[in-house]
Amino acid sequence: MGKIKIIHVVTSLGVGGMENGIVNLCNGHNREVFKPIVCCLKSVGPMTCRLREDVKVQCLDMPEGRAILFPLTLRYIFMQEKPHIVHTHGLAGGGYHGIVGACLARVPIIVNGEHGSFFNKPHQIVLQRFLARLCDANLSVSGSLKTKITEILGVPADKITVIRNGVDTNKFYRHSPRDEICQRLHHEGFAIDDTTFNIFSIGSLKKEKAQLMLLRALKDVYISDPSVKIRVIFVGDGSDRTTLTGYAKEAGLEKAVIFLGNRSDVHELLNIADVLVSTSIAKHEGLSNVMLEAMSTNVPVIATRSVGAVEVIVDGINGFLIEPGDVRALVDRLMLVYNNTSLRDEMGVQARRIILEEYTITKMVQGYEQLYLDLVSRKTH
Repeated sequence: MGKIKIIHVVTSLGVGGMENGIVNLCNGHNREVFKPIVCCLKSVGPMTCRLREDVKVQCLDMPEGRAILFPLTLRYIFMQEKPHIVHTHGLAGGGYHGIVGACLARVPIIVNGEHGSFFNKPHQIVLQRFLARLCDANLSVSGSLKTKITEILGVPADKITVIRNGVDTNKFYRHSPRDEICQRLHHEGFAIDDTTFNIFSIGSLKKEKAQLMLLRALKDVYISDPSVKIRVIFVGDGSDRTTLTGYAKEAGLEKAVIFLGNRSDVHELLNIADVLVSTSIAKHEGLSNVMLEAMSTNVPVIATRSVGAVEVIVDGINGFLIEPGDVRALVDRLMLVYNNTSLRDEMGVQARRIILEEYTITKMVQGYEQLYLDLVSRKTH
């Protein structure tokens, strides 16, 4: 049958953990067996430049207001490309178009992977449940998310396969001198020195990430001890940036908060991070790629008990888990790692250890490839 052609359907390859995972998967595929293609419904997005040159990318420029009919466009694309597998990435993220279009085009195998977000209105839940039944395989990036898929969408647990996200441990590791990175950022106009305790928050600035919780904790830290040398560094951009900058100004934290915007050098920046903080609301994160990347770089993580965090973080061993919105607990954990260098270092060692054992990019790619091969074998026998 030749190479197995897989079309990944995604709204856009914008900056995000799911998109990062798609790029890593496409780049990591065995080219003797698989031929990956990416179909972007609305726009290509900045992550496209990270794809290998042999990965074909199609952008459909889907207009607003025609969503219900757009599967017909996907049907045409699929009939032209003749893929063996269509892989959508979230019933709430373009899955409707890809799954229905694949059914209309009679694509042999349809796979949907969930990464953490669902539509929650009753009629939307019914639609997502129906779409899941049209798929030959339903995937989840974590066991906790698998449970949520069953609870929210009613997809039977035995119909969901868990393939965890993976991180490139050869890229994300402690390798760059702290002072050199700080000097480079200083030349870019960011007031960052190599003696300050750096709290990193990486990801889109949006309500689901609840980053205002971190700034409230920072305010409480400075109220309790104005002499601390602590800085919060945001990497990423989004709709909540104005809210966050406004709060920092009102709270008198302008010199202690830096917004770096979207960056392509996260693997370098993590070398100056003392701790990563993830404040996402409980049901938002499937399994954060940023969290895995930080842990791979020996950075301990303080995270709210979101769906994926509870699987990768062992509280008190490689990081800390706190309840969403619990600013007091966040302050306590931050001060604990700030004042205890040996604890911070040991947590970093334990963080990388679990990544090397369970969350490598090689293991992730192998998991997807074995699934694809099993599905193809099942269809051809």
